[in-house]
Amino acid sequence: MSDKPTVAMLHASNAVTLAQIDAAVFAYLGDLKPSLRTIAEGVALDVGAAVERDVLSKFKVNYEKSTDAIRVIAVRTAILMARPAE
Repeated sequence: MSDKPTVAMLHASNAVTLAQIDAAVFAYLGDLKPSLRTIAEGVALDVGAAVERDVLSKFKVNYEKSTDAIRVIAVRTAILMARPAE
């Protein structure tokens, strides 16, 4: 297991704000292409890869009957569980 903190841990230590997480969520949902995105100063994350790693988030984002709210929650969950890029 990595010693690198998750985004949730970074949020708990106030290194990443909820507004920054939400901005990353909506940026990803607006453009689903995988790419490294800076979500806070010194914190970069491939949100698409984070969603792909979490089976439930991946399903909810891609399921045609998922509402926008469900997709937002799924992407936010994947981001919070992810560890930023090195």
